[in-house]
Amino acid sequence: MMQMAKLERVYNVPLRKEWLKAPPYKRAKKAVAAVRQFLMRHMKGDQVKLGSHLNEALWERGIKKPPHHVKVTAIKDDDGIVRAELFGLAVEAPKKEEKKGALEGLKEKLTGGKRMKPEKEAKATEEKAPAAAKGKEPASPGTLEEAAEKAAATAPPTAGSASLGEAAPKQRKSEKNPSAAKGVKGADEA
Repeated sequence: MMQMAKLERVYNVPLRKEWLKAPPYKRAKKAVAAVRQFLMRHMKGDQVKLGSHLNEALWERGIKKPPHHVKVTAIKDDDGIVRAELFGLAVEAPKKEEKKGALEGLKEKLTGGKRMKPEKEAKATEEKAPAAAKGKEPASPGTLEEAAEKAAATAPPTAGSASLGEAAPKQRKSEKNPSAAKGVKGADEA
């Protein structure tokens, strides 16, 4: 079976005529579509993937003011997929994922992510256990009283719990004299 060589070209894609056809609030989207359309026409590919740097360049000045033209490097692979990136930057290679069996995929969904291999799990638990035994980290507080004392020692003081050395929080005038807040004259004001 003969393998087809990759086709690599550099284009300066004109965008202004295309995005001027769109209203200002859709111009960057139209510019992205114009790049895709241009590359499909010139590279004769059925699928076009734009690189992250190219996308950032198209959206850099916002949705209303995309660039007038952009220089891109386009590479067409054996499958007919065209990958494009800004000129001068490397085009990202496609990421190949390993197919998992149905059972492994289901386990991953249920556990909420990738699990470590049993050997790595055993090593991780062995590393944590000696650290707690040496006194670096207490495994758990002994009693509820110890936990409460520790929490009280680390907690910042609240406004209501002022000690003798600290100044009491300032009160508003309305809190000092409740009748003054209501506009009622007191006995000493009359």
